[in-house]
Amino acid sequence: MMALEILERLESICHGARIRQLFDYVVGVSTGAIICAMVAGLDLSIRECKQIYRLFPSRVFQQSKVAGSLGLLLSHSYYDTDNFLVLLRQICGEKTLLDTSTDLFPKVNLACRF
Repeated sequence: MMALEILERLESICHGARIRQLFDYVVGVSTGAIICAMVAGLDLSIRECKQIYRLFPSRVFQQSKVAGSLGLLLSHSYYDTDNFLVLLRQICGEKTLLDTSTDLFPKVNLACRF
């Protein structure tokens, strides 16, 4: 949420210009990649991004200790990644990172580790 607060402040300093209008190239790693995809790739407003981010704890990080421990042993992931992927698909729809390359600016670069 801190990153979104900073981006929101930057937009206000720039008289309401959207982040995708301010930069030619945006990069995000880990949770920053999700923000980058939403703000630059999907052209969502910071307000929309904040609303989506508020969904993450209840939708992604709800896990019993038993299920989490079992998941950690079997798949090296404490949380159920399927919940995370479902939420990402709801956010992105059918749009892929390749689809963002058709826009002139900004170019989007995301990094994550699976």
